[in-house]
Amino acid sequence: VLRCEAMAQGAGILGLHHLGGEGAGKLGFFMSIDKARFRKPVGPGDQVKFHLKLVQKRPPVWKYWVEAFVDAKKVAEAEIGAMLMG
Repeated sequence: VLRCEAMAQGAGILGLHHLGGEGAGKLGFFMSIDKARFRKPVGPGDQVKFHLKLVQKRPPVWKYWVEAFVDAKKVAEAEIGAMLMG
């Protein structure tokens, strides 16, 4: 659950970043998670790094492909949908 939340938060933040000055005052909302795969467990003390790639942009909806890595090994991946409103 925490990996899903972190991926969704990252997608929302990146969506606002892509908008630049237009993003001022907008809110990011989690919409969907698709094609989720959890490949390895993540434990206390592990540092998880997320790589996000914009795959679809139809404002106000943005979709990102997100991969999570621990020690350069993929531990999770998913397509995250975010809606930017405001």
